[in-house]
Formats: sequence, C-alpha cells, structure tokens
Amino acid sequence: MKWQSLVERQMGRQISGKRLSPNRLNRRQPQMIHKKGKLNDRILPIVVAVDVSGSVSDKELAYFLNEIRIITEKHKIPLTYIQFDSEIKSFEELTPGQKLDYSINGRGGTSFQPVFDELKERQYPRETQLFIFTDGGGEREINNRGYKKYQWIISGNQHLSVQNESRPIIRLNIKDFEY
Repeated sequence: MKWQSLVERQMGRQISGKRLSPNRLNRRQPQMIHKKGKLNDRILPIVVAVDVSGSVSDKELAYFLNEIRIITEKHKIPLTYIQFDSEIKSFEELTPGQKLDYSINGRGGTSFQPVFDELKERQYPRETQLFIFTDGGGEREINNRGYKKYQWIISGNQHLSVQNESRPIIRLNIKDFEY
C-alpha cells in the first residue's frame, strides 16, 4: 500500500469543524434560501517526521524528501515537516506552494519519542495524522502520548525496533531507491 493513498483516504474521512456554504440549504429553515447551510471541514493536521540519523543513507533520505515534495504539490494541503534523530532538529510548517528546505541537520542516533513529545508540547490535536519515515532502528518502547493515527514507513526489508507495535508497516522497496 502506498502511503499517499493513506493520506488521501484519511483526509476525506475526518471532520474537523464546520463552515458556512451558500450551496447547502439551512437544515432548520430550508425554505429561507438566503440563509447559508453548513458543510463539514475535513482537513486535520498532517505531520511528516523524517529520520535524519546516521543510519539512514543519503539515497533513502533523498527518496523520503522527494515523497514529501510530491504529496505537498499534488494535494495542496498544509503540512508539518519534522527532522529528527535523537532529538528534534527541525520543525517546519509548510503551506501549499511553499518550497521544502532540503538542508539536513543532525545525523546522530535515532529516537522516536521526541516526535510524540513535540506534538504534545505544541498541542496538536489527537486526530493528527503522523507519518514517520525511518529505517526502523531506534528504541524498543515509545509513549505515543495519545496520538493513535501514526504510520510507520520503513525503507527496505529492515525491521522496526519498537516492540509490541500492532500497526501495519508500509515498506518502501529497495528498487524504489535505484535512480
């Protein structure tokens, strides 16, 4: 399964509020055409966290960043981009049309926990969709801080170091890294 289709599927399902629309009749007074009805807003924050530790090769990193660029250009949605290794190296809010910063900071060890801690600290809603691009190496246990909608995207046939993880893992094929 491609991770882009997961983003598309989740974007259409989740309701994040209501907005007025002249194209929808008011439910309480449908005969009064001048009153606007309400539509559901269905976009919730999408966060993409990229592992920039030393264990991730330059080709894998380039592939991860290219995937993020494609999803922002295709869907024209706001996106939060996080670079992490053993701590958060970069936290960027990307608006539609904004260019992705390709400079890499870090290249140390890997820890997934700072990503969840940072989302909690910045008070992101619990329905936030989180996509973690990694090579799989890191700590054995994480506290997801109540964030249930996260997805692991692992390069190659490597294993995820987090134990007792019941979520399906999306694997990027090695042949995808050949240019």
